[in-house]
Amino acid sequence: MRNRLFNILDELQASYWYIPSVMATVAVIGAILAITLDQRFGFTIAEIIPISSDPEGTRLMMSSLAGAVLGIAATSFSITIVAMTLASQQFGPRLLDNFMRDRGNQIVLGIFIAVPSYCLVVLWGIQGTEGSFFVPQLAVTVGVALGGLSFGALIYFIHHTAESIRVSNILNRVAQDMLSKADELYPSKTGIGLSEPPESLQKRIPLAFDENSVTVLAEDNGYIQGIDSERLFNVAKDNDLLIKLLYNPGDYVTQGMPTAQIYPMNKATKQITNDIIGTILLTAERSHNQDLGFMFHKMAETGIRALSPGVNDPYTAMMSIDHLGAMLSRVVVHGLPSPYRMDEDDMLRLILPEITLETLLRISFEQMRFYAASDLIVITHLLTVLGVVAKNAHRAEDKVVIAEHIERTKNYLDAFDRDKWDVAFGHEAYDRAIENLKSIPEVVQHL
Repeated sequence: MRNRLFNILDELQASYWYIPSVMATVAVIGAILAITLDQRFGFTIAEIIPISSDPEGTRLMMSSLAGAVLGIAATSFSITIVAMTLASQQFGPRLLDNFMRDRGNQIVLGIFIAVPSYCLVVLWGIQGTEGSFFVPQLAVTVGVALGGLSFGALIYFIHHTAESIRVSNILNRVAQDMLSKADELYPSKTGIGLSEPPESLQKRIPLAFDENSVTVLAEDNGYIQGIDSERLFNVAKDNDLLIKLLYNPGDYVTQGMPTAQIYPMNKATKQITNDIIGTILLTAERSHNQDLGFMFHKMAETGIRALSPGVNDPYTAMMSIDHLGAMLSRVVVHGLPSPYRMDEDDMLRLILPEITLETLLRISFEQMRFYAASDLIVITHLLTVLGVVAKNAHRAEDKVVIAEHIERTKNYLDAFDRDKWDVAFGHEAYDRAIENLKSIPEVVQHL
């Protein structure tokens, strides 16, 4: 249930209708309140705010203001759609999510919808029939002020849209999302993570785990968008179980596919199975919520598209590689959280799917190497960034994995049939990367 609520809130944040609808509703309520205040304290307000009392002139002013702002709104929506289309074609359709979540655009579009709504209600409150004249002074004054706000919002919107489609800003937004989601690979409060060596951790799993466990099957098709691991941990703890999840957020499962295992078999009731199914949220598309791999895919896709023959923009690809290297450096410095979760009594309760450094490196650089095979500058930059990641790594197993990717990239460098002066910088980058790896004897032996 909590996953579904989070999903609904996330969809609202990524919509262009939610904030404008709320702002339009607030504007209508505000107009009604302003008219009510005018009706009760009209003479006092008229002394403070000297607005024309001519109903026809006031109607013309408010209707003109509403029409002008509605015209601005239509233009603004057109500009937004064009910007999103250009970004989708050049940087990838998965980046549309970043534009949809842009709070600045949502608020500006909300202003352009709210102001006409306010003016229409004020128009309704102006009375100019024979024998009855009423012009809501306060409401009209607020409407004029909101009109001025709309024109200011238009200036901001044009500047903001121009800034938002700059490649450096696009990549920076994706990188910030990557960094903010790094700590959500596994919720840190879900039990106590184990920092023992993998061999020792495997011994904590019962020998008859596979034979004496019940498999939980998926009830629908879709991508795993989120896993409520805290609730899952509590289910395991409260029922004295060991639960193992088989897939990560971002993986696609089909109906009837095994998604989890419950140990021991004799304690796995129908209610527990339903509880486990309820902690896994399936949707039609991947999301950035718990899917760090998806964030790496978005950044890597930007670089890959930049290397396509139709775009041929190696410098954008190099910027993508820089951001990927920064994120990988953070991963190797802080480490990936343990997938093994135990309770306060040192009992293993939950085994989460593991995301490895090898997986993130493949997402980041495997396709990038292939598309950069004919671009010596990008290959050299890849070696430089891998060297930086190697320098930040302090665990031998991480450096071994990084070493393999450095060697794979070096193979592309060796394939260039160029003058030795052309590839000299590439070999220098490779040598620096190797020096960064040799700080741990095990890696030297591996090389």
